[in-house]
Amino acid sequence: MSRRLAVLVVGAVAPGAMAQGPAMLEEFREIDANGWLRLAVLLLGSMALAWVVRYLIRGAFRLLVRLGHAEADKATTRGLRRSLGLLAACGLWWIVLPELDLPLMATAHLLSAVNVVAWVGSTWFAIAIWDGLCDRLAERASQHDKRAEKLLIPVTRKFVRAILLIAGVLLVVNAFGRDVTGALAGLGIGGLVLALAAKDSVENVFGSLTILFDMPFALGDWVKVNDIEGVVEVINLRSTRIRTFEDSLVTLPNSNLIKASVENFGARRVRRQRLSVRLAFENDPDRIQAFVNGLQTFLGGLELVQDGRSTVQLTEASETSLGVLVQCFFETNDLDEEMRLRGMLMMRIVELAKETGVVFATTHLVASKGTDRSA
Repeated sequence: MSRRLAVLVVGAVAPGAMAQGPAMLEEFREIDANGWLRLAVLLLGSMALAWVVRYLIRGAFRLLVRLGHAEADKATTRGLRRSLGLLAACGLWWIVLPELDLPLMATAHLLSAVNVVAWVGSTWFAIAIWDGLCDRLAERASQHDKRAEKLLIPVTRKFVRAILLIAGVLLVVNAFGRDVTGALAGLGIGGLVLALAAKDSVENVFGSLTILFDMPFALGDWVKVNDIEGVVEVINLRSTRIRTFEDSLVTLPNSNLIKASVENFGARRVRRQRLSVRLAFENDPDRIQAFVNGLQTFLGGLELVQDGRSTVQLTEASETSLGVLVQCFFETNDLDEEMRLRGMLMMRIVELAKETGVVFATTHLVASKGTDRSA
C-alpha cells in the first residue's frame, strides 16, 4: 500500500518530466528483464481485456435489437466498443502497474502515459455517447415530423462534437504537463488572428447560426435559395447541401444564407391547385353549367380540400375556346398525397365531361406555370 501511495505521489509530479526525453529513457533502462517480461504480460492482458469488453458490448447491442429496440448506427456502436475497451485496458494498467515492482520513476512515467491514453478514450467515449443520443433524437424527430429538432440536431451535433474534441485535446495536453491556462489565454489573441485569416469560415459559422435560430428550412425540405432549387440533404457547420431535381448535389456555403432569399416550399400549409379546363365553343350552355356544378360538388366532398376556398367558374373566352378555372387548396404537406388528390381531381374532370357531354377544346388542360414541380 505504501508503494502504491508513493507511485501516486510521484505520478502527480511526473507529467512535467515526460518532456525530458533522454533523462526519462535512462530511468526505463533501469528496468530488468523480469520487469520487461511483466510489462509484456500486462500489455497482452490489457489487449485481451479490451477485446473481451468490445465483444460483450457488441453482444449487448445485438440482444437489444432482438428485443425490439432500434438498431444503433454502426459508427456509433463501433466508437462505444473501442473507447470502452481502451478504458478497460487503462483500468487494468492502473490496478496492476504499481504492483509490478518496477523503478518508481519509470512506473510514474508509465502511469502518466496511461492517463494520456485514458483521456483519449474518455473523449472518444463522450463523442460516441453524444452521437448515440443524437441518433435517437433524429429518429424520434423523423417519426413525429418535428421540424425544429430535424434542423437543430445535425448542427448541434457537429458543434458539440467539436467542443468535446477541443476539450479532449486540452486534457491530453494537460496530462503531458503543459500549462493549459496559458494555452487558453493564447487562444484570445490567436483566435483573433485566425478569425481574420479565415474570414470566410467565420461567416459560414454565422450562417449556420442563422439556420439554427431562424430555421428557414430543415432536412428534407424543398427549398429555393436564389437560383438553386432542390431538397435539403445535409446541414453542416460550414455548408448546406441541396439535391436538385436533376439529381445533382449543390454545396452552398452557409455564409450565402445570411443575405440570400430562401423560399421554402416544404413550409407551405396548403398546396394550391390551379387548372384551366378548355372547352369548345359548340358546347351547350346547360351542359357547361352542369359540368361546372358537378366539379363544385366534387370539390366540396373531396377529402383534405380546404373549405371555402374552392373556385370553379367559367372565366375566360379566347378565339378558339372557353376557359373554366378550377382552383382549390389541399391541406397536406406531403408530395405523394398531393399528387394522389390531384390525380383524383383530373380524373373526375374527364368523367364529368363524359357524363355531361361537354367537349374539350384542342388544348384540354393547361396547368398554371410552376404547379408541376416535384420533390
